[in-house]
Amino acid sequence: MRALVLILALSVVCAAPALADMASSASTCGPSPASGAGPQSTTMGSQEEMADACIANSIGITREQVHQLRSQGLTYADIAMAQAISAKACKPLTEVVDSWKQCKSWPDTAKKYNLSMSDIMRWPMMGNPDTEAFNSTFISQYFGIAQSDIAQLRKDGFTWDEIYLIANASARTGQPASQIASLRSQGMSWSDIAAKYNTTLSDLICPVPAKRVATATSGAGPACFPPLIYTSTGNILLNADMVNNLYDKGYDWLDVAISANMARATGVPVQWFLDQARGGRLWLDIIYEFNVSPRVALNVADYPFERRSIYSRETDCARLAMIERFQKPGETYACPQWPVMAGRMPTASPSY
Repeated sequence: MRALVLILALSVVCAAPALADMASSASTCGPSPASGAGPQSTTMGSQEEMADACIANSIGITREQVHQLRSQGLTYADIAMAQAISAKACKPLTEVVDSWKQCKSWPDTAKKYNLSMSDIMRWPMMGNPDTEAFNSTFISQYFGIAQSDIAQLRKDGFTWDEIYLIANASARTGQPASQIASLRSQGMSWSDIAAKYNTTLSDLICPVPAKRVATATSGAGPACFPPLIYTSTGNILLNADMVNNLYDKGYDWLDVAISANMARATGVPVQWFLDQARGGRLWLDIIYEFNVSPRVALNVADYPFERRSIYSRETDCARLAMIERFQKPGETYACPQWPVMAGRMPTASPSY
């Protein structure tokens, strides 16, 4: 999903608590307090501060800048558009905002900087400055790519996961990262790129050894290739953020792992399989419905993410024991010590 869509969605999410407070106050408290007085004013202020912080963190500017732009009449969507044009055109944010004020049209403002709205829609979702700096430095050092080239890939709309794959494919094929990125922009799949350079998909996406990695400081982050699950064509199916989001929604790691295997085998979205399992369907029924081998669907030995369970440790181990025979030949599957998620305990464990 493109950056602007995410930013607009974030605007709605951040504003929702404030809207809820307004509705609650109107329905239960009678006449609203005078402007600037009472608890409602305090609540609204805190909600606006939270929303400002959300947007600031998402698009890589300060909360003070967001507050100042809102005071000038810009909405969160306007602020996101202004920052996108500023980043793509390499112009000061204040200059872009002044240009917009003259015409009150974002397409016309973008055109002034020789940009189209499609260019703006490809502007990448920005993390906080520390995350951006770490990813840029890490990829540069791991793959031996200039940070200016990485910055250009970000401006071209590539996510960090995609940039990792581009850098890795560049190292595997001996082609410049910009060439690999150009092929991706043309719509080529990773399988197509592998074939173009007479290699296989598995070789193309297999992490290469680090070219040069600086000594990691405490808290600097992982010193290894990020965990990912790919589709059968080499595109990203799940990354750590997606998986953690599923965990936060109350899904068990084993169900996520099996759903990922099923999605890779069938092309059906991971969420569909999770919904089926949560609705009470047995995994074996689902697997046989799609004519997928249980050894493919239930082999979770290579699941690369943290294993967080909604069950007790005993139940979790019992579930693993039920699928142990489907793991890779010769592998044993001792019950590990991973954290158990807080929440309501299921009444019974699924059968396989």
